Amino acid sequence: MKPRVEKNQPSYISNPLKLAFEASKRFFSTNKGWAILLLILGFFSGASQFGRFEKPAPTTSSSASITQTDTTSLIAMIIFVGVFVLIFLSIMTVTAIFVQGILTHIALESEKGKKATLPEAFNATSKRFWRLLGAQLLAFAKITGWSLLFIIPGIIAALRYTLLAYIIMDEPAEQKGIKAAHDRAKAIVKSRLLEVLGISIVGGLPVVGGLFDLTGKAALYRQLAVYHDKNIQKPKMHWL
Repeated sequence: MKPRVEKNQPSYISNPLKLAFEASKRFFSTNKGWAILLLILGFFSGASQFGRFEKPAPTTSSSASITQTDTTSLIAMIIFVGVFVLIFLSIMTVTAIFVQGILTHIALESEKGKKATLPEAFNATSKRFWRLLGAQLLAFAKITGWSLLFIIPGIIAALRYTLLAYIIMDEPAEQKGIKAAHDRAKAIVKSRLLEVLGISIVGGLPVVGGLFDLTGKAALYRQLAVYHDKNIQKPKMHWL
């Protein structure tokens, strides 16, 4: 079915830089504390990049032979390290996805002109966490699979699921189904992947990148969802 054209269409900003900037202003007006926190984190993240260009310390070679090490102890050590790394990565993944849910909820509330508190965001994320976790892990598996085959399909898959967290956090907590979230993510960004890419690039700016990325994607999701759900023809994409 061909999208219809309305005379009084809802506003749509295709310029990623303008979209992120306008969204960040709304975020500041409704959730200033969170906005300042994101800017501070962005500043320290940018400053830490300079420390990565230090000259590496010279390595020394060891004359000890591997045959001098007890094989059983070596295997046990490898297993122990492997299990520790696996547990550490699992904890980090769960924590990162939960924090992402909290920040996504706050950004979506900001787009509605509402102030969001930490307990409220925590509660909203808790109710949707297992769906959010499952959907993100499945998306990661798809992106990895496509990337192993060809780089370009992997990038396309990553762009398709960029707004996945916003979809899940915006839908009612009673909404279930990982596949349904994936299908909606692909449908919303269909023919607009360049806009998703534009917002992601803007999100890489120093200091303000984190703020622009979070708020810009919330704003992009909001307008894409409105146009998709109402079957309205989207305006021409901005050259940026």
